[in-house]
Amino acid sequence: MADGVESTAEGVVLDGGAVSVAITLRPLSFELRRGGRRIVRGGGLWLARGSAGDHFVQLTEGVIPHEDVEEVEELGRAEVVERHEGAVVLVAALAAGGEARIEVALAPGGRVMIALECPGAPLRLGVRWERRAEERLTGLGARHGLHLDQAGRRVWLGADRRYTGPDCPADMLEVGGIPQGDYAPAPFLLSSRGYAVWAEASGPGTLFDLSEDVSVSARGAAGALRVHLFTDPTPAACLRRYCRLTGMPALLPEWGYGHWKSRDVYPHQRDVEDD
Repeated sequence: MADGVESTAEGVVLDGGAVSVAITLRPLSFELRRGGRRIVRGGGLWLARGSAGDHFVQLTEGVIPHEDVEEVEELGRAEVVERHEGAVVLVAALAAGGEARIEVALAPGGRVMIALECPGAPLRLGVRWERRAEERLTGLGARHGLHLDQAGRRVWLGADRRYTGPDCPADMLEVGGIPQGDYAPAPFLLSSRGYAVWAEASGPGTLFDLSEDVSVSARGAAGALRVHLFTDPTPAACLRRYCRLTGMPALLPEWGYGHWKSRDVYPHQRDVEDD
């Protein structure tokens, strides 16, 4: 096991000491352990075929996402075709022909990268794993809601914000409000189970489906999906590692830290001054 990859009866294990990834090939699944404790279990990969017909609302710069999903395929069997230092490359046959290419790598510091690429640009590429009953999930940038915990939600990055204020028509309230563009979406999620997730994808359509399991997916037209799992011992350490990979956020100008008032609430300047 000089390359950090150990063959087992069921598949392979990437062993990084404190962190390990066990991959079962038939059926294809994965689990992640830190210090012997399983923090991710029941992992799998999937793709969806179909078409997208998103609607852009120019007035509010909002997006109403729409997809016609024809078929969802779980990748069921895989085989190892390459082994590298702390990484393996797998292929899985697809029902419609061709092969999906999967790379799983364990980087220094306990970061696990799972990349999925399929021919023909399917509608969606996704990675999912079980969400525990007690698991709490937070992140994804600025969110509108009463709770920090995002468990149970389906969050489309860039299309999750809706106006429900006093000027919202009743028929729009019935469907969740007037779509508006997210002003600070981030494809980063923290879990109370001791891990964090970064979805590295290009293009629109990144979706965090937390309604039952944890499912991270993106549109296949944008190319390969790369999901990074951080296993640092604290949420702050996970966030620092994410920022080192994506860039540290810039400091806002001084006025950005002051008190904000919304024009959606106050019809005139004098109303703001009187409040």
